Amino acid sequence: MKRVAVRPSHCQDVVERLTSVVYLLAYALIVGALIIGFAFLAGRQGLSVPELVLYRSVLFLAVASAIALFVAVIRSARRRRRADKRAQR
Repeated sequence: MKRVAVRPSHCQDVVERLTSVVYLLAYALIVGALIIGFAFLAGRQGLSVPELVLYRSVLFLAVASAIALFVAVIRSARRRRRADKRAQR
């Protein structure tokens, strides 16, 4: 029985994009869990002032981090499109 090896070419871009998608999904799950968890904690009754400040600041940082990631992804996609358009000229 003969064995056949398949060596795909020009797949590096696809692999890089899939890897970035997996990393973004993992990051989104972690940040989403932080946002939900700290939103529940910040919404509890009877919190002391230091607890309230801590929970709200962590919640704010998690939301700001998610927004920063979203903006970075959009900027990266725009740069990629511009570079592709320049390469086609």
